[in-house]
Amino acid sequence: MDVVVFILLLMLGLGVTPLAVTATSHDGGVFCDNLRPCGECVADTFRTFNEQCAVNNKAGIIYFSGRCTCGYSSMNFLGPYNATDQNDEPFEMWNINNITGDAENVRFIAGLIHELLAETVERAASAARRLATGVLDTGRTFPLVYSLAQCTPDMSAGDCLACLRRLTGMINSTMAVRMGGQMHVVRCYFRYEAYVFYDGQPIVRLSGAVAPPPAPVLEATSNFSEENKLGQGGFGAVYKGQFSDGMELAVKRLASHSGQETIEH
Repeated sequence: MDVVVFILLLMLGLGVTPLAVTATSHDGGVFCDNLRPCGECVADTFRTFNEQCAVNNKAGIIYFSGRCTCGYSSMNFLGPYNATDQNDEPFEMWNINNITGDAENVRFIAGLIHELLAETVERAASAARRLATGVLDTGRTFPLVYSLAQCTPDMSAGDCLACLRRLTGMINSTMAVRMGGQMHVVRCYFRYEAYVFYDGQPIVRLSGAVAPPPAPVLEATSNFSEENKLGQGGFGAVYKGQFSDGMELAVKRLASHSGQETIEH
């Protein structure tokens, strides 16, 4: 059975490369996130395709793995992206291990991973190759977290962003605390892991470490004591205080993952 009209390789640094035009009835495409294992992944995938062709020569196949996404179909699934693509059911793969620690630690790290993915998605959509990578240092005893987001490079920035945001928006509360995961559709995907899985330097760098507040602020607020707490806002708690010269101040202590303090006199 003839399968491939062309193969679209989307690898780091390779862009779009048509490899062959050998058939007339089916379209094929390949997504790769890393150059070195791509050939092996594609070879394994096409062995799977050949097995499937023996039992089903009508429908198409989309095959997702940890390192590549391959597909063929009698329909032109590599045509222009449109709103109907938003109905594609994604392929998901999640690490079986959860973030550990007390509830505050889990919320903190899960929130940072969410921010890492959001920033990586934004950068991927705005990049010419529709690809971005990232790394997160939580500032705690937790491994570095690496991220990657990618769209087919023929997509517009807006379509790429919509495709990736749809996927990240499907992360539920159970999956949000996993140590790693990935979601794929034909046109886009994201992945994050607590280990490096791509070549090259990360484009996005995020840190959860918070610089300590200046000593005078700590002294003025009695080290942000509950007695000096004025209230709790959407972005953090507000404290009152008084400097040694008598000047009063109000301090908004932002959530720790914001990496900054806002002080109002």
